[in-house]
Amino acid sequence: MDAFLSVQKALSPCTWEQRKLSDLGSLQRGKSKHRPRNDPKLFQGSTPFIQTGDVASATLFLSKYHQTLSEFGVKQSKIWPAGTLVITIAANIADSTITTFDTAFPDSIIGFTTSSSDVIFVKEQLDFFSRKIKNTADTGTQANLNLQKLNELPFEIPSKLEQKKVGTLLSLIEHIIAANQGQSIPQLTLPFNVNKMT
Repeated sequence: MDAFLSVQKALSPCTWEQRKLSDLGSLQRGKSKHRPRNDPKLFQGSTPFIQTGDVASATLFLSKYHQTLSEFGVKQSKIWPAGTLVITIAANIADSTITTFDTAFPDSIIGFTTSSSDVIFVKEQLDFFSRKIKNTADTGTQANLNLQKLNELPFEIPSKLEQKKVGTLLSLIEHIIAANQGQSIPQLTLPFNVNKMT
C-alpha cells in the first residue's frame, strides 16, 4: 500500500527492532474438524464462516461473508473475535485482512491476535512483504504457506506508539476510500486518538 510506504518514511526506521511475527502475537490455524467439509448440516446457521476467497477479495477490513455455520458446525470449529488478522496459507496464499465481526474459518486460514502490537500495522507490514512471503511458500499442485514459515517471518517494528499512529492513519484512509465508493465499514475501536498525534 502506497500510504503505508509514505507513513513508514516519515518515521524513524533506525530505531525499529527486528522481530519475528510469532513474537508479536499468537498465530493459530482455523479449525474445521468435521468430514466431509461440505456436509450440509455444518452450515446455514447464524455464525459467519469465512473462506480464503473472502480474505483475498477484502481490503484492510473484512466486512462481508458468504457462508454461515449451524450450531453443529460451530462445535466443529472455533470462533475468533472481531479485530483478528486473518492470513491465507492455501489457495490464495499470504492474503490478509482484519475481521470486523466474530467469525469462524477453516485450517486454510491462520488467525493472528495480539495485545502487544497494533494489528493494522502488522497487517500492512505483512502486505509489504507479501511478495517475499509468496516466494517462501511451498509449491506443487497447489501453493501452500505453512504456519512454521509464517511464524519465522522477520518484521521491522517501531515503538507501540508509532505503530498506533500508523494504524490509525491507515484505518482512516480505508474509511475515506470506502465512503467515496458509497460503502461503509463497521467501526472498530481506533487504537489511537488522532487529535493528539501532533
